[in-house]
Amino acid sequence: MPRQKKPAVAMPITNEQSNSPALMRVRVRRQGERMTAKERLAAQEAFLASYAKGHSITKSCEAARINRDTLYAWKEHDEPFFLRFNQAKEQGDDCVRDEIRRRGIEGWDEEVYQLKEYVGTVRKYSDRMLEMMAKARMPAEYRERASMEVTGKDGGAIETRHEQVLKLDLRSMTTEQLMALSAALGEADLNKTP
Repeated sequence: MPRQKKPAVAMPITNEQSNSPALMRVRVRRQGERMTAKERLAAQEAFLASYAKGHSITKSCEAARINRDTLYAWKEHDEPFFLRFNQAKEQGDDCVRDEIRRRGIEGWDEEVYQLKEYVGTVRKYSDRMLEMMAKARMPAEYRERASMEVTGKDGGAIETRHEQVLKLDLRSMTTEQLMALSAALGEADLNKTP
């Protein structure tokens, strides 16, 4: 029986015509074939460049032509990559914050048409983006406040009952101790065993 060929898998290599490692060309790699060190570094650079721009992990993995499992293995076993991953996450978070600020405070120009004819632009702002920014920067003043009141029966106070359980080994007690315990509990018959 002839051997079946394993399916080819796309593998990233940096594009020599481009200065950006995020722009990738593909070398065919067989399933299970490992990346070379050069290919791995190129894929990591492509991922980090995309992730630092605020893209999701999924989109950044697509840019690097890797799957999420590869990313998680790198994060777990490659400490320098893990540190750079965290830096890229912070840069990506800053991109998102900058865009929230731009939309909420600076706004954007939107073209205005009347009867299919361009008449100018109008400045638009996003109140929702400004609200999100205010909640993040000043949570004491702008956070969501929620409270819940719990009442007991018929709107009254909630009754609580605290019970203490005392465990005694009656077999190790002396007769005097058993008599004192019996008197304290108000029980007359100590001969009963549970």
